[in-house]
Amino acid sequence: MRHSQKHRAFSELSSLQNQDQFSIRVRFEQSVQICKQRSNLGRTIIIALIVGTCLVIINQLGPLLNGPRPIRLWLQIGLNYLVPFLVSNLGVIAGSRHDSR
Repeated sequence: MRHSQKHRAFSELSSLQNQDQFSIRVRFEQSVQICKQRSNLGRTIIIALIVGTCLVIINQLGPLLNGPRPIRLWLQIGLNYLVPFLVSNLGVIAGSRHDSR
């Protein structure tokens, strides 16, 4: 392959990568906007509170009631609420993309 062909191929590849990065950024920003909608945010917070509380009761109730409460315990409790919040938001995003097709 000659130098000019290599340069052209590299330029085309760079252009495609820039388009992909732009596309990813746009999709991320759209996803954030979908998650921030009042109806979606309210629903995902309720899901996180219900599922997170169940997980705390199942996994951390004993240590929470009976012993010292180190930072690690509080971090685990926080994750019990964060994970269902994120998963429910992913469901909202997937559902909105499916609906828009």
